[in-house]
Amino acid sequence: DPQTASGFDASGAPRLVAFAKFFRADYATHVLEAFLKVLELGPAGCICPERLTNIALNYVCETLKHKAIFAALRPHLVPLLLHVAFPLFYFSRRDAEVWEEDPAEYVRREFDIMEDYYSPRTAAKNLLLCATRTKAKLTLQPVTAHCAQLLQQSLEAQQQPAAAAAAVEILYRKDGALLALGTIHSRLTRNVTYARALPHMISVHVLPELNSAHGFLRSRACWVLGQFAASLYSGGSHAGDLGGPFAQLMQMMRDADLPVRVQAALAINNFVEHDCANELVLKALPELVQQLFTLINDVGNDEVVQSLDTLIEKYGERMGPYAVEVVRALSQHFIRLFTSEDTDDDDGAALTAMSVMRAISSMLHAVHGMPDKLAAMEAELLPLL
Repeated sequence: DPQTASGFDASGAPRLVAFAKFFRADYATHVLEAFLKVLELGPAGCICPERLTNIALNYVCETLKHKAIFAALRPHLVPLLLHVAFPLFYFSRRDAEVWEEDPAEYVRREFDIMEDYYSPRTAAKNLLLCATRTKAKLTLQPVTAHCAQLLQQSLEAQQQPAAAAAAVEILYRKDGALLALGTIHSRLTRNVTYARALPHMISVHVLPELNSAHGFLRSRACWVLGQFAASLYSGGSHAGDLGGPFAQLMQMMRDADLPVRVQAALAINNFVEHDCANELVLKALPELVQQLFTLINDVGNDEVVQSLDTLIEKYGERMGPYAVEVVRALSQHFIRLFTSEDTDDDDGAALTAMSVMRAISSMLHAVHGMPDKLAAMEAELLPLL
């Protein structure tokens, strides 16, 4: 019956264990072989449904955990990463269409939890992470070499005139290479050889893209800086080197493209969270708070609200001058979330609302010793109650 088959009761669990052992011994390798053939469809120019690609990549990721099944995967793993996963990382023409036609939808997809269950790109990122973590000796060098090759091709293409379409395709691949490197950032920074090369990579291939004519590369450059914040700049050890990049990130928060503004805010949030450039942040605090207000009104997703919450938690009383304005903006955004017809049964809106409440609580805690500020906040909080 369904209750027993579910395995949630005492009698069902042993059945599932027995079935798992049977499946792993007799069928797992055959299923892997079938999925590997499915994953060959894309590189061969055939159509393969995205959901099927997602499932196949997730299955391959699971096989990395089992020695007996991995033996069958081993000769295919590196080609799978380079020829199946990497093309999924590349910025695509479809991405470009959504970026141009509906930037807010592009941002929503980037951060939608439900997208992760269906997205081939997310499954490919998970496979890359798992492969470089558990099979580093086999995968890390080919992956980083492939990234280096893509970055060098892009550099050469940008230094000489070329057909516009071909040049853009090369830049799409550069975006994918940077996505791959940012995804495995923690693995790279723990390896002495790769860690030494990272500052040069960021200097040559990332920082110049903050001034790129292509919005998707400006966005990716912001994202990469945020990914490496904890490992390369944590504790302010390289704060002196961040003056220029930080000023550019602040400039990116006024970018014409919404996805760029969002990624710039999140990169700065990572700098704040890991104490990378406290003095720079404090000098820019008034502008930063105002830009976050604007961004919350423009898109108001969970991550942007969390960026404001991080500022409040890190700088506490220094946020006092902005306390009433912060609470007013957050309260108004909370009410908008629950009066808009578009957010009915929207899990993303619920997560954002929770972040808004958390940020308001942080602000109240930060100014608990300022009675005048607390009194001024009452009028802003009453509509919520």
